[in-house]
Amino acid sequence: MGEKERQDDRNREGEGGEYRENSNIEVDITVHNVHKGKISIPAGSTLSELLDAVSNKFNVNVSEYKVVLDGKIQDLKKENPVLTSNSTLALIKKIVGG
Repeated sequence: MGEKERQDDRNREGEGGEYRENSNIEVDITVHNVHKGKISIPAGSTLSELLDAVSNKFNVNVSEYKVVLDGKIQDLKKENPVLTSNSTLALIKKIVGG
């Protein structure tokens, strides 16, 4: 890696390896155990903005799924975390009935 690339990395990363607001982060997307790919979104985006991007890119109705961000189930009615570093998102089909 050249000096320019190292400088670009230092400019892009903040303390603790988190990305600054003027850069993008990568989110790895899995839908019901099928890896769909990655989405690049601006650092500082919220989970709801990420879900909108996933819905548009992969034609998925996210309301039919449980949302797991970095291994933690998210309650979308109570939480809307700000994404500041590369993450993984899993959408797991809700089981209906009983």
